[in-house]
Amino acid sequence: MPSLKFLNWSILEIGRGSAVTRLPLNVESSNQYITQQAALQVVAADYTGGIALGTLFRSTPIIGFHPMRTDYGAYLWGAAATVRWLRPSTADLICKCSIPEKDWDQIATTFDEGEDVNYKARIRMYSDDGRIAAISDFQYWARNSHSLRATGRDLDNTHHMLLHKLRTSARLIAGLRSWINSEGRVLDPFAAQPAADGPEAIAKTMERLKIQVPLDAIEQYAVRKPPEELSRERCDQQAIVYLGKALDITGYRREAANAHESFSDSCGGQPSSLRAAVNILLKLSDHRGAVRISLKLIQLEPFNDNGYYLRALGYDQGAVPNPTASNMYSAFLG
Repeated sequence: MPSLKFLNWSILEIGRGSAVTRLPLNVESSNQYITQQAALQVVAADYTGGIALGTLFRSTPIIGFHPMRTDYGAYLWGAAATVRWLRPSTADLICKCSIPEKDWDQIATTFDEGEDVNYKARIRMYSDDGRIAAISDFQYWARNSHSLRATGRDLDNTHHMLLHKLRTSARLIAGLRSWINSEGRVLDPFAAQPAADGPEAIAKTMERLKIQVPLDAIEQYAVRKPPEELSRERCDQQAIVYLGKALDITGYRREAANAHESFSDSCGGQPSSLRAAVNILLKLSDHRGAVRISLKLIQLEPFNDNGYYLRALGYDQGAVPNPTASNMYSAFLG
């Protein structure tokens, strides 16, 4: 959440059914009366309650915030809120939410069974001196992704939240948000572990491999899975093969070539990836690009005739005049 990062909001504690966060009293958060802006208090309360509720979904990742190692996750949204301000906060605002234990099983069971979770959580906000400053009641909606996706079988009954998902990608949005980090530091220590191989790492992998595709393409499992693997093992040769094939099949062939070339550049030179990139570019009739990459292959393997053959093929089929290379190609053909 970029706005909370800007405010230096942080998570202090997380337990089952509970969360404690801090909204500092600083220049970014304060109003003309030197207390936190009311709307910012509501945002901090919203995320505090959401964290507490999310801990009850039996280790299920919250889509858009946690790493997604499968397609099963939790959609969690705020649906309504009320807030009562009791007194101005005179220091950092401590937001606390503790969901009663008697509600835990019912919430978890409802979620697991694929039903809508509708729950009102209370968030209390205190000044650092322990005096309560405000009380907020947030109504949350949650549902598991498998159940939500099942509503899409019938267009007339498609859940409106699934329609929203089809237009956006929470994973990519979360990744780009996490990537915006000019100070080069983690938002809070609790987010550090998920961020290590989470959406922001996938976004960085896509940038490293020079892949630019629409969000609906990233939502396809075959396209999304290899970047997840490459975010953990940046030079995984099997993963780049799968990624190239997935991009090729879905019609993003130039992105596939870019990915192979960039993979080789960032992994100390990978002849198999360079050969794959050249062959893709030849199919795209990008003969100059094919020649350029074949020269990289020749540099890596000067005693292997394949690089020279691919270069000659590019020269022969393209608009780049090189009689010597063309004659070499003819010689290869026999």
